Amino acid sequence: MTRLLLAALLGSAIVVGCRRDTGRADARAIVRAYESFQGASATDRAAALRALESAQCDDALACADRDACSKYGKHLLRAQQLVQKARELGPEDAGGNGAATESELAIIVAGADDASREASAAEPPCRAALERLYTRARR
Repeated sequence: MTRLLLAALLGSAIVVGCRRDTGRADARAIVRAYESFQGASATDRAAALRALESAQCDDALACADRDACSKYGKHLLRAQQLVQKARELGPEDAGGNGAATESELAIIVAGADDASREASAAEPPCRAALERLYTRARR
């Protein structure tokens, strides 16, 4: 009976230890993916965002934190892409090619503003998520 109890306790300790390590490994993977997104060049940022969105996580808390930062990254990237599009299609005297009409340009700029507001709203939850992830990653 004692051996059975000892085996059960040992098995529980292994499962709990593995689960904790999974959370730490998930946190590290998400932090690395987020840092890669932040450091990516404009041309590589979309791929870095996809890597962040698909970063491995089996821990529910880590997944929620990943999703918070993915949401921020998605809106930030969208805002940056629309600003770049507005610059490219804007008036020639502003460095653009003049391909967009004034009303088309207004739509692009409004979309960039909306995406920027969404990114601003999503940034604080992402920052809080990163603090939790960094803490978990260091355990």
